Amino acid sequence: MPQLRENVWSPKETTVRLTMLRAGMPEPENNKPIYDERGRLVAIGDLVLEEFMTVVEYEGERWHADERATIDIDRFNALSALKWTIVRVRKHHSRAEVERLVGRALRANGWNPDGRGEGR
Repeated sequence: MPQLRENVWSPKETTVRLTMLRAGMPEPENNKPIYDERGRLVAIGDLVLEEFMTVVEYEGERWHADERATIDIDRFNALSALKWTIVRVRKHHSRAEVERLVGRALRANGWNPDGRGEGR
């Protein structure tokens, strides 16, 4: 129960979050709105690490099957334009791959596994 969080939209998001925590990474915020410099909503990220301008997105099975893919592509482009790093995870990624992908993105954005880090 202590590992449960509010505002989680997918059990897979929880799996990814717990993988990150077990690897010693900072805890992300679930489904957090991300705004541009004018205060306009750009995206709601699955797992957001604002200090390190990194968002981890779990791509579910429906992702390629409907118009959601087009919406997500536009959203990812908008986040990239704001200098956010987007890590996309799907079911084929092992825990080790999630740790490697997310860890690499966080380190590139200022996270120090031996300390908290500065962020970007």
